[in-house]
Amino acid sequence: MGKTEPIQSTADWLLAALSGQELPTLPATPDPWPEILASSTRHGLAPILWERLHDHPDQASLPAEFMSRLRFLYIANAGRNLNLTNELEFIVQQLNAAGIQVTLLKGIALAHTVYPKPAQRTMGDIDLWVPKSQLSHTLLALADLGYKAKDKVDRPAALQEEFNGETQLFGNRPGIGLVELHWNIFPGEWLRYTSCIDEADIWSRSIPLPTLNARQLAPEDMILHICVHAAVNHQMSRNCLRSLLDVEMARRQYCIDWNLVAQRARTWRVRNAVWIVLMLVNEGFGNEPELPLKTLSPSLIVQRNLRRFVSLRSMAEGRRLSRSPIRFLYQLILVDRPMDALRLTWHAIFPERRWLIARYQLANPSTLRIGLQRLWHPIRSMFKKNF
Repeated sequence: MGKTEPIQSTADWLLAALSGQELPTLPATPDPWPEILASSTRHGLAPILWERLHDHPDQASLPAEFMSRLRFLYIANAGRNLNLTNELEFIVQQLNAAGIQVTLLKGIALAHTVYPKPAQRTMGDIDLWVPKSQLSHTLLALADLGYKAKDKVDRPAALQEEFNGETQLFGNRPGIGLVELHWNIFPGEWLRYTSCIDEADIWSRSIPLPTLNARQLAPEDMILHICVHAAVNHQMSRNCLRSLLDVEMARRQYCIDWNLVAQRARTWRVRNAVWIVLMLVNEGFGNEPELPLKTLSPSLIVQRNLRRFVSLRSMAEGRRLSRSPIRFLYQLILVDRPMDALRLTWHAIFPERRWLIARYQLANPSTLRIGLQRLWHPIRSMFKKNF
């Protein structure tokens, strides 16, 4: 079936299939198909894998049960995406009527822009970005549609509104899922203390998406958003093989100005995060000379340390760095400037007063109470392994 030399892992076979390459010989294992199916499902890649394989020249040599399962997952995802798209159109129509312009982010935007068919790209929710000045009006409009926020123990509403830049809204109608409302497209503590991103400029560069009556990120900003979200917010865990494919599909769809991508990555101070993702894209989908890897390359020490934390194989095997106690070390290495890494470490251990008040919902706390909370916070974080 294709190349004669066996490959080292099912991840190599999966990436070759997704990139449209000739299918290599599978590893000499008794039955690799359950592992391939599990990996493609875990990373949200089963639907597009079905599209790539069902008319592949080697399709006849693939197990019927394996192909049948992929077909089922493709059809199920097509139905789910159709429901999400219909709901999105309803939401956007109502928000536009209220004078609120939205920009689509992540899965819902990528499915309708860089993939040939929306059914090829899995998505778990609808991600909308609005300017913070329109946040209160947007929340009211979505509440009228039945969407309500639910507090998380570690993320009360006050903390999300002031620091996180996003909130989850759940619908109350049957078949309606989750809407993630963003007023910062780069949320989180890591980015707040280490990066320098002008989101007003990103909004001004967004472009119309007429088919959905909304807006989408400019191509270069889309690439940067995918990379930062995968490397920083998800720590190259969960379904980040799909993020690599997102970059590859965007590269094929758009004429990307890679010099501009590199320039913005350096200006925003997210160079290391963008480099590691583009390096893995290059490894997974073939050598792409236009990718600005040399321009973005960090020091050899940073490169080696980042590669110890993440590789194509570790991602395909489902390593969850985001759940590991060493993830904070990875996040420190990901920081572009040493001074920013020190600042991030300090605030992770001893958060600022406003953060403590919002996180622990303190009402008019005394200086003593803040001091005690500041001492208790690092002990609690170490116990829960969650900085």
